[in-house]
Amino acid sequence: MASRGAAKRPEGTDGSDYQSRTVIANRYLASAKAKSRMKMFIFAHYILHVVTVSIMMLCKHLEKDQAKINQNPFVISPWLLVWLGSSIPCGLAYISLSKNKLALIIVYVWGSIFLGFCPLAMALYQLFNTKHDPAKMIFILDVVALPIAELFICVLGCMVQLGGFINAKILRDAWMSRKES
Repeated sequence: MASRGAAKRPEGTDGSDYQSRTVIANRYLASAKAKSRMKMFIFAHYILHVVTVSIMMLCKHLEKDQAKINQNPFVISPWLLVWLGSSIPCGLAYISLSKNKLALIIVYVWGSIFLGFCPLAMALYQLFNTKHDPAKMIFILDVVALPIAELFICVLGCMVQLGGFINAKILRDAWMSRKES
């Protein structure tokens, strides 16, 4: 507005060539893409947590043999219960997206390692190192054995954790370069 009338437009242009002069820095483009993907992974993370708790409650209430439940009061692997604690860093990551809070995304990165990957790896280790007796297995709606459901939760959980971790690293790098410059 200050240049109105004082500076004339160069001859031979109508002002529509501004797009060739406007360049968005790569870190802002990477940040925008990573933010949208991060929201998707956070949503998938919480959906997987709801599925995990639902399977646990469903198995506990529908199992007719109380001895099987007394044998394992958690019904699912205790490591999956530790993994449910990863919802806290996940929520912090969601909060960090609106204001580009670097400290919260770093908490998410470390939380996804210690509360995400480690418990899932321990649950998989326990799942494959335990002999499963079909007579003692708990079935979900008499169709799927609980170890199979745990396997799917662990594999999908690892995929969601990995996707969130990668996007958090992209955001961290983009936001760190912004702070340094």
